[in-house]
Amino acid sequence: VALQTTSLSTDSIIITSFQRAPFCCHEDLVTMPRPELVQVAQSINGRLPKALQI
Repeated sequence: VALQTTSLSTDSIIITSFQRAPFCCHEDLVTMPRPELVQVAQSINGRLPKALQI
C-alpha cells in the first residue's frame, strides 16, 4: 500500500509506502475501538512526513 503526495514547495512527488495496510476500509475505522484507532494513526504517522501526519 502506498500514498502519493505532491509537494508544491519542492515541485516533487512523495511516495509513502506501508508494508501492510493498517486497516481494510473506512467502515473498519468507524467500528474500530479507540485504542485500535489510535494504533492505526500512530502506524500511519510513523511513515508520513511530519507535515502530513494525523
